[in-house]
Amino acid sequence: TTRDFIFNTAGAATWALVFPVVTMVSTQLVGVEQAGMVSMAFVVGTLLMFVANFGVRTYQVSDVDEAHSFNDYQINRVITCVLMVVIGVGYCALRGYDSEMFLISMGVFLYKMVDGLADVYEGRLQQVDKLYLAGVSQAIRSVLALAAFAVALLVTRNMVAAAFAMAIAAAATFVVVTYPLALLETPKSRR
Repeated sequence: TTRDFIFNTAGAATWALVFPVVTMVSTQLVGVEQAGMVSMAFVVGTLLMFVANFGVRTYQVSDVDEAHSFNDYQINRVITCVLMVVIGVGYCALRGYDSEMFLISMGVFLYKMVDGLADVYEGRLQQVDKLYLAGVSQAIRSVLALAAFAVALLVTRNMVAAAFAMAIAAAATFVVVTYPLALLETPKSRR
């Protein structure tokens, strides 16, 4: 439907804008070196998000007869999100990152992990023909995470604080928006 298209496009567009805007804001506020650090963390975090998502959403949204319960999808996603962070920690250790780059990476990885976790809840909305709500959820999370990053960086001039502010904002929107939408706007999944 038109509503699904518009809101899903808005969600995907705001999600896609986070990385370039973070890079531009970082360059202006703290310089090219710090912007490069957060950019590297974002690239790795985006690649790690493939581990978190594990290609399950396509299968989930096509499972309209619910061959698997939503609980199955949630458990799968929690496992892959934990695996994503563990691989991220290993990657940082393997690269020999100093404490600052490690913490920036962890803030970004946690932000991306929340994105990966939220994806299964947004998939549940799509599964029951409420894709527009998934787009709304994604847009709100992306805009608030970006705003938290920018404000934290402006106030503290500390990239670690800004990266974790972004992760915290994403987690807060997951708790306040994404999870309640999936819970209240979808029928109870069969066991």
